[in-house]
This record gives sequence, structure tokens and C-alpha cells, in this order.
Amino acid sequence: MRVKLRNYGYYADLLGGPLVELEIPGSTLGDLFTAIRSRFGVDLGARPNLRLIVGEKVLHSFPAGFRLEEGAEVAIVPVVAGGDWVVREEVSMGRRSVVSRHRGTAIRSARGEERECTGGYSSPG
Repeated sequence: MRVKLRNYGYYADLLGGPLVELEIPGSTLGDLFTAIRSRFGVDLGARPNLRLIVGEKVLHSFPAGFRLEEGAEVAIVPVVAGGDWVVREEVSMGRRSVVSRHRGTAIRSARGEERECTGGYSSPG
């Protein structure tokens, strides 16, 4: 089964770029994590500093049996700030993007730039 990974922040560096298509041996989140570990050497299950967005659903935990559809898009978003964290996906002018709202002290962009953030919405990277 093929899935598309939309990787944000440093996950784009770890997982082969901002958009990667990956063949997985089954149809569950556990199968996806196994394929990622095999191909990139990254164990996402051991990383508490991320959120996954599968379609319209934000996953704060990663149940291995969670079913993925053929061609599913999975956004991998790093949690990079303390405080309140809300992630949502938007479509604007035909382009999908993940937007995050932070109420913490700082956020770090994909380029490694750190800036203070007191609230509001920003697009990672």
C-alpha cells in the first residue's frame, strides 16, 4: 500500500524531504512506523515531540492498529514549543498546509530559526 508523508520541520530532514511517497507492507499505523524505521532508521513511536495528521484527524497518540486508507496523506509535525499546542490543516488556493498555534515562549522553524511566539497561527517552516 502507498502513503504520502508530508514532513514538517526537522522531520523533512530525517525522512527524505517535505513530501515522500512510501510503500508499506500493510494498512496500519504500526506498518507505517515499521516501514519508516526500515527505510530511514527513525523510530517515530519513540518520539513524544510530534503529532500526526491523517486526513482530517489529529493523532496525539499512535495506536499501532489505526487503519490507513490506500493513498492516505500523513502529515508529521514536530511539537516545538511548550504551552498550548493546536494543529490544524488548511487548504488555501489549492495548496494544503499544516498550521500550528502556540502559546509558549518560542518556536523553531524548519530552517532552525527561533522566534518568540505569544499566540496566533503560523505555518511551520
